[in-house]
Amino acid sequence: MTITFTDPDEKKLTAEELKEVDKAWGNEVERRLTELRTGNRKAIPSDEVHQYVRAHLSKIQHEKS
Repeated sequence: MTITFTDPDEKKLTAEELKEVDKAWGNEVERRLTELRTGNRKAIPSDEVHQYVRAHLSKIQHEKS
């Protein structure tokens, strides 16, 4: 499994460090999929996540003004 990073700080990591990060994320993905498949976790529909994020960001913006 290959994971692409968009973080500009990625360039500061060595090739070996990037392999370790890829492996760690791969393990995390597998763990989360196992939790979903076994029913230990419930998936949240993306519409609900987007709504939550929009509301949270809106609240933060109003607090700053």
